[in-house]
Amino acid sequence: MPERIVSLDPASVSGRLGSLHRVLQDEGLPWAAFQQPIDDPALRARLVRNWLAGVPDVTVPYGETPAKRAFEIVRTAYGPDLVTQLLGYTFGAGERKMLEVVPYPADLLERHADTHILVPRHPAATIMSLKGVKIVRQKNLFWDQNWYHNEDLGCRLCGSGWMFLRRGAVHGTVNFPRSEQIRCLLLGERVPYGTEVTYATILHKLVTDEWLFSRWLRCQDIHSYGFRLVVRVNEGRLGFDSHWDDGPYPGIGLASAW
Repeated sequence: MPERIVSLDPASVSGRLGSLHRVLQDEGLPWAAFQQPIDDPALRARLVRNWLAGVPDVTVPYGETPAKRAFEIVRTAYGPDLVTQLLGYTFGAGERKMLEVVPYPADLLERHADTHILVPRHPAATIMSLKGVKIVRQKNLFWDQNWYHNEDLGCRLCGSGWMFLRRGAVHGTVNFPRSEQIRCLLLGERVPYGTEVTYATILHKLVTDEWLFSRWLRCQDIHSYGFRLVVRVNEGRLGFDSHWDDGPYPGIGLASAW
């Protein structure tokens, strides 16, 4: 019989929450995931509903493909050496070993080989550090904005491992509220953070001299005033906007990734 909290005094509740945090991490939930329901009211509401309903098992398209084979499948794929060459981020031996395998099944890569790009994220990459890369400054790839410089989203780390990012917006999401946009996500897809979109977009621009998308992309981040982050390409440069609600806006679609 599991122990029950008889008293709701702060010490008892805090201890039980600490135990919950520990066991969820033991099951593989990363630290960054705990921030998502804090930032995202819609995600928080879904989490509560599913939790109370017993959280039924969901089949997520997980599999593994050797990186060499994945590069043969995906039309646009970039390796860690290219990231180091263009952006200056270096990968350690452990990180390179991890990147030898792509955590997506070959059939998923094949289905989306033309609509997504495969990039190795670097754990030190942030929007602010990307803005400071010499070649990025020389090519003037960012709009001159500073409103997000002291925001958490400007310093949010990109994470590590492979990312399979959609080119442009999810089909059918432009000019719709976020509540309807997220219904268009495929099984296993998620909404990426602005750092992830920025990282992949800048890398792609440096390699091909083409922007990864032309519309505005709604991301996961919410800044300190409670506004949702939107990444945009306008007049040949990358910029960031935010909106006070998750309503429909002309030209704004939803970003997505696996």
